[in-house]
Amino acid sequence: MKKSQYLQSPWKNGKGTTSQIEIFPAEADFTTSHFLWRLSSARITESGAFSIFPEHSRLLSVISGGALELKIQGSKKSSHLLKAFTIFEFEGIEEVHCELQGDAAVDLGLIFNPKWVIASMRIERLEKSNSKLKLEDGIHFIVCVAESLKIGNYELCVLDSLRLEGCHELQLQSSNQNTRIAIVHIQNRTLSE
Repeated sequence: MKKSQYLQSPWKNGKGTTSQIEIFPAEADFTTSHFLWRLSSARITESGAFSIFPEHSRLLSVISGGALELKIQGSKKSSHLLKAFTIFEFEGIEEVHCELQGDAAVDLGLIFNPKWVIASMRIERLEKSNSKLKLEDGIHFIVCVAESLKIGNYELCVLDSLRLEGCHELQLQSSNQNTRIAIVHIQNRTLSE
């Protein structure tokens, strides 16, 4: 999917907008937190508080621009400097204040309900012009986060994404060693977990 096709929606706290890549279920109301997961990207132009998402966990990465200093309030008081292409996980119920370090930042984030969903995110740099990527069962999003690449017949530019379900072995083609992708894996929990 091209980034121009993403749904633009206001932040829950009203302080910015998000490019929603996908939410599940599709008819979920994001503002009420009644969703299993949501993958999105946002441009952060000023410091401020993050929205609260009770019963959810969050995975967050900066994919361009300045770093974010995340200050967690309350009983788990801590601070974390989130630099480009690193991933930070925190609970959606936590009060988090974001201090922008330098230029405006663009993030990639997954908000998910860990009671029903197992999720992960990783960033990989494609060091060879041809790379293979093996995906296990589940829902996968490949998001181009730097430069561009080709996956089969799909060409992805920055923030374009490809959604796949099930097991796959993909051939990735890149003309630049700075190409980076985010791989987001989402899987429903089984009743025995």
